Amino acid sequence: MHIDGGGLVGIVKGFFSGSTSCGDGGRVAVHSTFENHWLNSSDGQSLCALINGDLGWLMYLRYEGDSGFSSRNPDYDGPPDAEIEYVLDNGQHDFYPASWAIPVTVVRQGLEHFRQKNEKPPFVVWNED
Repeated sequence: MHIDGGGLVGIVKGFFSGSTSCGDGGRVAVHSTFENHWLNSSDGQSLCALINGDLGWLMYLRYEGDSGFSSRNPDYDGPPDAEIEYVLDNGQHDFYPASWAIPVTVVRQGLEHFRQKNEKPPFVVWNED
């Protein structure tokens, strides 16, 4: 399945700016840059951001060993098994549900909020894992 970035077909409604393709197992490849960020506070809280182009997801941990919280996209209406690829600093490729992906602008706002306020960004929809 090919998903045109200008359309709202399929995977993550309205958040792709480039061409994407849906391959085996409903996985999505967004043809752009990968990033990952870890922010750690002195009291043990952490916020992780994985980014693939115009999309990313956040994971918030209250303390080391916490199962934590992960972002959710309440507007997602694509296939339930669709995944998006992310690449870690060590080169490892991971795939996470497309329904966890939010616009990269919200991811970056979440990182900045955590830097400034040392708390879980309240404007992100979270799932306790």
